[in-house]
Amino acid sequence: MRLEYDQDVFANGIPTVTAVVEGKKVFNSASNATAYSANAALVIRDFLTASYGLSDDQTDDASFEAAASVCDDTVSTLGGNQPKYEINGVVRANEKIGDVLQDFMTACGGTLYFGGGYWRLNVANYVAPTKTLTLDDLRSGLSIDTKVPMRDNFNTVRGTHIDAANDWVSADYPEYASGTFVTEDTETVATNLDLPYTTSNAAAQRIAKLTLLRSREQIAVSADFGLNAIDVAVGDIIALDNDRYGWTNSQKQFEVTGWRLVAGENRDLRVNLQLR
Repeated sequence: MRLEYDQDVFANGIPTVTAVVEGKKVFNSASNATAYSANAALVIRDFLTASYGLSDDQTDDASFEAAASVCDDTVSTLGGNQPKYEINGVVRANEKIGDVLQDFMTACGGTLYFGGGYWRLNVANYVAPTKTLTLDDLRSGLSIDTKVPMRDNFNTVRGTHIDAANDWVSADYPEYASGTFVTEDTETVATNLDLPYTTSNAAAQRIAKLTLLRSREQIAVSADFGLNAIDVAVGDIIALDNDRYGWTNSQKQFEVTGWRLVAGENRDLRVNLQLR
């Protein structure tokens, strides 16, 4: 901007100039094109591979293409249709890479992990179980936690986002609370979820709802399984059948939150899974 000084026009000094801009062009492996996009998965992939980001090109393209497709899904809101997950904002050069990636995850309810030599991304989206594991697959006892400690529990989500409808200033988004969960807990217990890269009220409240509902899935399971589970990955949804607990006909579904190879007592290879 070039401003010509005028004591009447600029009586209060030089004004603050703001602009709405399109950000960096990002690569889409599905179309083999580089273009501007706010698609959350494409932005995350760009930051992983960019020199100012993690500078690591070991990304699983199939994983990011699937995540990008989910992010482009259309969601109907009172204000009209909008993409499911977008990232809009500014990354400053002095921010820690890990902090930026964690903030990116809030914009898509995502899980970013490194496995098999590649970065993979899952964004919040239900998929059918990829595999059913049964008692025949177990190589250890089941360790089960049925509830999250009350200190980690909540029934209301509130926080701030960058409000595009209010000149892109930080503002509170409409909190999301569940009357059912408040009744279960006998009091309102709120958690703070700031969404620095979300600019839509509707998207912010949708992410808040996903966060709350996900937190109330409280059964956690840890166990060793045979090599039938070796192709299961973090972020996958699996079914676990166990008649003793009434988990039958692939109805009890879990998200894989942890995966590692372990050696059994007889030096047999096992796959330890953390499930939620």
